[in-house]
Order: sequence, then C-alpha cells, then structure tokens
Amino acid sequence: MRKIRILARISQVGNCGVGWYRQVSPLQQLAKKGKIDLKVIDFNWGEKPVVEPYKMHFNFPEFKGIEDIDKKFYEAFEWADIVYLTRDESMPFVAAHAGLREYFKQKGYKKKLIVDIDDYVQFTRPHNPGYLSFHPGSSYNKMNLKLLNIVDGVTCSTDYLKKVYKNENKKIFVCPNSLDIEWRDKYLNTKPIVKKKKDEIRIGWAGSAGHYENLKVLHRPVLEILKKYKNVTFHYTGLFGDLFEYNEFKNRIRKVKFVDLKKWPEHLKAMDLDIAIAPLADNHFNRGKSNLRVLEYWAAKYPVIASPVEPYKFIKNGKDGILAMEEYEILNAMEELINNPDKRDKLAQAGYNRLNKEYNVSENCNIWLNALTKLNKTSK
Repeated sequence: MRKIRILARISQVGNCGVGWYRQVSPLQQLAKKGKIDLKVIDFNWGEKPVVEPYKMHFNFPEFKGIEDIDKKFYEAFEWADIVYLTRDESMPFVAAHAGLREYFKQKGYKKKLIVDIDDYVQFTRPHNPGYLSFHPGSSYNKMNLKLLNIVDGVTCSTDYLKKVYKNENKKIFVCPNSLDIEWRDKYLNTKPIVKKKKDEIRIGWAGSAGHYENLKVLHRPVLEILKKYKNVTFHYTGLFGDLFEYNEFKNRIRKVKFVDLKKWPEHLKAMDLDIAIAPLADNHFNRGKSNLRVLEYWAAKYPVIASPVEPYKFIKNGKDGILAMEEYEILNAMEELINNPDKRDKLAQAGYNRLNKEYNVSENCNIWLNALTKLNKTSK
C-alpha cells in the first residue's frame, strides 16, 4: 500500500518555531520511520525570508492561473495527497492554495488542503506585536475564519482551540506540541552563558518579546526577592517595555539576547536557571496557547512556577511544578524553591520524566499520522 504523500507548505509566517514544532519536526519523525513520504516547502529555520512560490496579486488577490505558480511548487502540489499549510491569513496565500486545489480537482485529482492553527488570533492582545494585523475587525481576523472554512481539515495544538474553532471546521484534530528529546538531551551539560557566582540562585523567564502583559505580574515579586535575597539574580530574554529595569539591582538582572531557532535548545539550557517562571494573564488569547514554554523548561531540567491558566493546568501542582497566579502566590513559590534545593531538584526531575513519557515527538508524531490519515479519507 502506498504511503501517504504530504507536502508541508511553510510560509514566511511559519518559518520559525511555529513551523518547526507544528509541522516539520513531527512530519520528519514520521518520514524517518518510513510512515509517510514528505516534501517541505519552504522551511529554513528563519535564517532567510521565504520567497513565496506564486505571484502576489495585491490589487486583485485571486488565483490567476498556472503561469503564476513556481514549477517546483506546482510539481510538489501535484505529487502530494495532502498539502499541509502553516496558518497564513494573507489573501494571496489563501487564494493561491485554494485555487490550485480546485485546478487539480478539475483535472481529476483529489488534493486535501489542511491547515494547522496554534493561536486564538481572534483575541490577539494589544501588547502583542500581532495586534497590528489581528485587531478586532481586521481583514486578517476575517481571513483567519475564511481560511478555516476553505480547507478540508484542521490540526491544532490544544483542546481549547478545537473548542473555539470547531464551528468554522468540524474536521479538527488536536496534535499536542511535543519535543525532540534526543536533540534536547545533547545540551543538558551545556556550559552556562555566564558562570554562576558562589551560592548564586538564578530565577528566569525565556520567551519572545510580546509578553509584557503576562510578565507584569512578576514585577513586584522579583523586586521583593532581589531585596530579600542577596544571592538571587534574575535573567530574562527580550521584552517590549520597561519591566525589570531596577537601577539599584542592575548588576543582578541580566537581559539575555535572542538566538536563532537552531541554537535555542542549547541557549535555553545555557541560561543555567535554578527556577523558571511561566506567567500568563487569564484571557481568551492565552487560553488558546499551548504548554510549550513549560515543556521547554522541563527539557532543560528546570523546576517551573506557572500560572494556573488553561495551557498550564496540566501541571500536577507540587509534583512536577508549582501553580501560582497572584503576586503573593508567585512570591511565596519563589521563596519556597529558593530555600529548598531538594524540592527544586525533585520538581525538575519529575517534569523531565513526564516530558519524556507524554510529550516526546518520536512517539507523538503518530498523533499527526492518525489525524492526517483520517483527514485524507474524508470528503469535504
């Protein structure tokens, strides 16, 4: 029996961690195991811009004809059973792929167009850089729903996303974010970016720059911790806004530079945290997020303090992490772990063990296989 042929179509929007975690990594695992045939266009780890394989018609964004399509892309589309799309709400992207599907349908080919969605973009928050495109009433918000209606099926990262988007497309499957543990384990003995001082305890947060709203809850707890514990330092990656700019503690706060996606697992481990924080404000947008930040902390063997918001409710409080929402709860949790190194080790090991058991992409890639196989058999 012929293996299912999948073309992973990664646009500029997904040429980053989105494309890697949601499509390329699990699909490469399946191809490696001989369970699918795979072609990928056009993922390059975000190292250079994606050149879209079709002409861009901004004045009249509809599929014009085969003369608008790159030959390599056309042949890959013709070869595939499923064209698996990164979510992209630009009108040329939607028109080109939907148009090609209809073109091949007229030629007698049944091509399934599947899209992956990993954010509840309908409720993008004002502090998020994506708000410029996805503010209420925007054309991108409208195209997000249009895209889900056009495609033959959807994969998403969480049950919450399935629930909120099921009215747009009934054929929606949850494929949870999972990590390549074998790759991550290579960096468990990575040397720290900055060598620790004697008795130093390092608290930190790692993520993208659009989390001002989520990190505000850390402002006062971090300040109180730095005042009370002279051996504590705070480390964080880039951020839009002026949080954590305490002049009196500037020698104990370090802003860590971003790195390329390929280097991220090593870089995260090299932050050499003793306590990792994952705060989230409770709103529609964040409820649609995944638990990826916690999974990455677990992969680095960091004990985690996280907000009890939808994505992080999977944490077993006190066993493989600590759930804390309010400022005083976060402060108490940090103090507990600062003063209890054995508990830090216990939580870190428990999280790492659970990651290996439940969120290893080597096993969970089969969830993608099951979903895509079922979607390939369904009629639109």
